Amino acid sequence: MNVGDSTKGFVKDVIDSSNERKKAIVDMLKEFAAGDTARAKEVDALKADANKLVKEFVAEGEVRAKEVDALKADANKLVKEFVAEGEVRAKEVDALKADANKLVKEFVAEGEVRAKEVDALKADANKLVKEFVAESEVRTGYIKDFLSEVDTDIRAARKAWEAFFSAKIEKGASVEKKAASKAVSKATPEQVVKPKEELSGADLDEKILRLIKSNPKGIKVREMAEYIDISVLQLGSIAHKLLLAGKVRKDGKLYFPLKK
Repeated sequence: MNVGDSTKGFVKDVIDSSNERKKAIVDMLKEFAAGDTARAKEVDALKADANKLVKEFVAEGEVRAKEVDALKADANKLVKEFVAEGEVRAKEVDALKADANKLVKEFVAEGEVRAKEVDALKADANKLVKEFVAESEVRTGYIKDFLSEVDTDIRAARKAWEAFFSAKIEKGASVEKKAASKAVSKATPEQVVKPKEELSGADLDEKILRLIKSNPKGIKVREMAEYIDISVLQLGSIAHKLLLAGKVRKDGKLYFPLKK
């Protein structure tokens, strides 16, 4: 085979190969075009679906917008009602505050009055306690004096009776009479008390005062109690009251009328 034949063969091969490639490219272009047509249809379908969704969304959005407007209207109505009710409630609260302030002021004022009353009661109670303590001390003193006087009288009476019986045994009836007279004289108070008839017709304080005035040498509480016929404690309390009032004076256990 010569060079020309070889060249022709090579060129033929190249042309055949080029034709095959062109055919293949044409076939691919046809397939691609067919594919584009399908894709175009799919895109159109998608567009249609999208448009449909948009329309539905817009329609639904309008419905929602109307619902939102209605909700806004209801909300505005509620706000106005709430504001109006709030003003009413505010007035009610102000009225309640005014009433509360009034009650507080009345309570404070009443508390001050009660505090003053309590202070007055405390003062009265303290005064009564002091008077009771003072009177108790006075009565205690009277009781001690009375017991001391009773003890002294008992001792004196015992000695008198002992002397009386001793004298009766030793000296007979005449001595007995003398000893008895001596015992009676010793047991009788030194002071002479006015008869009770002179004191009738006056109150108890006046009776005691007159009794003390009628005994310028002094008289004991027990002696006054015996003649007026009241308890020693009661008489001692009245005598002490006369003493505090400056109507009588006292020296030891004896009460005296005031010096002129």
